Amino acid sequence: MAYLRSVPVDLDEAASQLPRFGALVPLERPAPARIGSNVFRIVLIVALGLILTLVRCWRQAAETRRARHHLMQLDDYLLRDIGLTRSEVRFGKFTARAR
Repeated sequence: MAYLRSVPVDLDEAASQLPRFGALVPLERPAPARIGSNVFRIVLIVALGLILTLVRCWRQAAETRRARHHLMQLDDYLLRDIGLTRSEVRFGKFTARAR
């Protein structure tokens, strides 16, 4: 906080009072105006949307890896029963459905 030294306005008033050397009076700063606050909000919304999209893609990729791992542990006969081949599972030609 900035301080402004107090200075008497009227000389007669100063003569009737004792001298005050070094008295400090707080100087109020005006509140800073937000320049482009709408731009800041738009950038924040876009950034949050990007983060949410990346998290969603990461979760979907993790679910696909998990499903691929479980399907690779199945026997070829069981894979044939559900309509998949081992190469389709290995190279990602299947879709993992979210619960």
